[in-house]
Amino acid sequence: MADNEHYDGDSSPLIWLLAVVAVLLIGIMPGLVGLLTQLGG
Repeated sequence: MADNEHYDGDSSPLIWLLAVVAVLLIGIMPGLVGLLTQLGG
């Protein structure tokens, strides 16, 4: 992460968006699996 000072921050918003979406999916996935298990079982 030491290379961040070489970027303007807004130079790659798509990468940041994908990173945020990935983190949210990883965080929500266990909850979705549990919910589907309860609904299906």
